[in-house]
Amino acid sequence: MFWKDGVSEVWTYRWFTPNACNFCDDIFAEVSDVTVMDAWLPEYSKDSKGTNFLISRSPQISDLLRQGGKEKQIVIEDIAIEKVIQAQLGVVNIKRNQLAYRLYRAKQSGLPIPSKRVPPSRNIGFASKKEIKIKDAMQAVSKELFLKNYDGEKVDLSSFDESMNIFSNNLHKWNRIGHIMRYPVNAIRKVKKILLNV
Repeated sequence: MFWKDGVSEVWTYRWFTPNACNFCDDIFAEVSDVTVMDAWLPEYSKDSKGTNFLISRSPQISDLLRQGGKEKQIVIEDIAIEKVIQAQLGVVNIKRNQLAYRLYRAKQSGLPIPSKRVPPSRNIGFASKKEIKIKDAMQAVSKELFLKNYDGEKVDLSSFDESMNIFSNNLHKWNRIGHIMRYPVNAIRKVKKILLNV
């Protein structure tokens, strides 16, 4: 199964995600020996063999990686941490801005919330709020629908997909609206910056 065959939707829209993941603020698996991540940058997107970024926190593993590079078993090079952050901006947004809003929503609902590096906040865009609400609903409903469409041996995927498509289509609509709304805001910011610098 390829990414575009449905896996992307399951991953991106957070189907089946445990609720604990909604409150995770660890962007780079910071207590692991090695963190491996996608290199989502234009300069690597055309590499059909694939490129990954990794952060090594273990001297032994770092030595193994350098040795593999010397022996031409792997291609390895250093990269600025700013590039790694740029490649993972989507994750940074989820685990900072979106997390702050999820904490706010949980607090408003009277749920106990864990102490995090960002405080609860409702200060994100209207379209982002809608996106989070729809994804949270998809997260819960996907689990219920999967069990409802499971007969003990197999899942009726057509019925499952049909129900989930209602949420997906709604999310597509709000993503388009958010994309359109972003342009005027950015244009106003640029003009304001220019005027203030004059």
